[in-house]
Amino acid sequence: MNRSGKRDSERPRAIIDIGSNTIRLVVYGNPPRAPHVLHNEKTVARLGRDLSRTGKIPGKAAKLGLDVLRRFARLIEELRIDDVEAVATAAVRDAKNGADFLEKVRELGFAPRLLSGNEEAQASADGVLGAFPDARGVVADLGGGSLELMEIDHENRGNGTTLPLGTLRLPSLPANKGKKAAIAKVIEKSGFRAAKGETLYLVGGTLRAFGRLAMIEMKSPLEDPHGFVLEAGDARRIAKRFARRKADKIAGIEEISSSRKEMIGDASALVGALLGEFEPDRVVFSAWGLREGLLMQRLPSELRVQDPLLSAVTAYAARRDVTAQTGAMVAGWISGLPGARAEGTERLRLVTAMLALASQRLEPNIRRRHALDWALHKRWIGLEPGIAPSSPPRCSRRPGGPSCPTSSRCSQARTISPRVWLGGSAFACCADSAAQRSPRSPAACCASTARNLCSPCRPRRCRCAVPGPRRTCPPSRAISVSSLRSNGERHSDRVQ
Repeated sequence: MNRSGKRDSERPRAIIDIGSNTIRLVVYGNPPRAPHVLHNEKTVARLGRDLSRTGKIPGKAAKLGLDVLRRFARLIEELRIDDVEAVATAAVRDAKNGADFLEKVRELGFAPRLLSGNEEAQASADGVLGAFPDARGVVADLGGGSLELMEIDHENRGNGTTLPLGTLRLPSLPANKGKKAAIAKVIEKSGFRAAKGETLYLVGGTLRAFGRLAMIEMKSPLEDPHGFVLEAGDARRIAKRFARRKADKIAGIEEISSSRKEMIGDASALVGALLGEFEPDRVVFSAWGLREGLLMQRLPSELRVQDPLLSAVTAYAARRDVTAQTGAMVAGWISGLPGARAEGTERLRLVTAMLALASQRLEPNIRRRHALDWALHKRWIGLEPGIAPSSPPRCSRRPGGPSCPTSSRCSQARTISPRVWLGGSAFACCADSAAQRSPRSPAACCASTARNLCSPCRPRRCRCAVPGPRRTCPPSRAISVSSLRSNGERHSDRVQ
């Protein structure tokens, strides 16, 4: 307990991350298991920009970094935060003058801790495990000066390593196709090995920028890359495409900060190399990494085992006078509705009930907009990542070209998280194919059936993505393939 009567884990905490590319201050509030970000500020100092050439932190970069840290010290004092943890990573660790720089940081009143490569990898892994408690696979955290790799299996960390493959060092590797091969060679020489066919968790600002562009490429309706999932084939295709293109030719690049744009090509080559080395079955992007991992390492065991989603939503709803007990009562009441007893949905039903009750505290004219933002765009920690549908196959429009794929080759809708597609309905029916415009293919779908697929040449029939018999659509629910997209939009509006 402190003088305010709060436990140490309940006080605001500040993390200062002295990285190779940026220096960042993040202030976290409650709840401890899913901390709310109160302040987040960074400066691009690029302490590690000359490591490959001189092995030192440049004088101008060091001065800028110290000026930023001096400002952070004043800000922390104004905010009256006494729980501050400052850490330094690859640039300071590898630079010949890194010790001198840290001494000047101490003169500002901080007590910086220089993380070893293994400690950095462990903290990143703990951050991913904090966001996805059931995570299993390989964590790849790309910073400015290094790439950290670590194997994870639920709550357990496996072997890990740190490699000189940061975003400020990748440009020094051979260009074009040679870059991916050079990266793969560094990984192979490190001796790091991991099981094939697991999940690859990508961490770091540049990899999240890659994830955001991948979301645009996949036409995802979401905006936050945290928890976004790509199947390995889609990730490989997108990484290859981005690595070959100039940054200004990539769709959505205007959404990426200028400091990240120039790094997208190198990051794409790195992703391609990681996919080739570890052969994962899918890729998951995580906004939680080093800083959040440092917080998780300090939590007492009774808090670490809490469900982060329930913890976050309970605290969020409490600010709107909704208690967990009231939410549980409503969740229990609606559990009797048809289809509400699906196994594994209990926690989602509870948090949905609490958020629905919290939305009733809003003015009616803004309620729908905020509810949509809470459901789709607010970053909730602890949601199981879903699967984004693959791009549907395209048909040649050239005379004499190959015919349109039949229904058996249409993109399959997958069982996905409501977080990925609102309502769970993914219309994947060869949307760009010529057959859908042909009068000889009067395909139709049931608009009201979740996870349905079109079945060309079978009017008014549905084929479910999950095993089960075909169901005939009532005439009122049968829709033409040409209206699938607009109908899907209307369906989303109804769900909202």
